[in-house]
Amino acid sequence: MFRSLALLLVLAGVAGYFTKPTEAQHREAVNATLQDLQEAATSNLDLGGMVQTGLAQLSQDGSYTDYYVASRYTVSAGDRALADCWGAFTQVRCTPAVEDVAAAAKGG
Repeated sequence: MFRSLALLLVLAGVAGYFTKPTEAQHREAVNATLQDLQEAATSNLDLGGMVQTGLAQLSQDGSYTDYYVASRYTVSAGDRALADCWGAFTQVRCTPAVEDVAAAAKGG
């Protein structure tokens, strides 16, 4: 039982290593997320949000981190994080950064 569980974990780790998303896949996903953020800022007449997401889309400045079986990509505008993406097994999921979610929850 223990051997089969250990073998399953090893196989999942090897599969995760060979199927983790590349930086280009993260950029594609984060561009879609930034586009959604910009549309939300436009509909709410948030000029600061529109400028920040627009600049982030143009600069393509983000940090890619490789965790062997998963990967992370974060996009910032100045000192403020805008979007955070995690990827594993060829899938990438991007969400607004934690600061943006907290501000939205407070109504700001």
